Amino acid sequence: MNSVVEFLRTFREFNGRHGRPTSQTPWDLVEEWEALVEDFAGGTYSWCEVEYTNDLRVRNLLEKALTDDRLAVFEPQITAMRERITLADTRLKGLFLPDVQIGPPAWPWWQRGVLAHAGPEYTEDIRRIYGIELPGSAS
Repeated sequence: MNSVVEFLRTFREFNGRHGRPTSQTPWDLVEEWEALVEDFAGGTYSWCEVEYTNDLRVRNLLEKALTDDRLAVFEPQITAMRERITLADTRLKGLFLPDVQIGPPAWPWWQRGVLAHAGPEYTEDIRRIYGIELPGSAS
């Protein structure tokens, strides 16, 4: 059997185990993450902190995929996914306030970073919840 076909079948099973639509391909999830980082990069993320945290669930799922034993046997496909995720991750790290992290140390880095620039809802939530003033926000 074609290893790509087997990878996609195994990924559909992975999605099902994690409550995601089995119609989503690995590339759908990678593209969702890349698009989300692109949205963050615009500096006008228009949702609140709760929605931001919810949006990060796609990155959590991708991490599970990258470390899933059943998917690990598909090394070329996982490597290709990891390369694209790493590029988006690197870009996201550059969007965070330097040396500022929230949440417990056990959280992954993408959940602990704070966007340096965002829309008013996120900016206000970060100030109200964590006492962090984002650059350009009114004090």
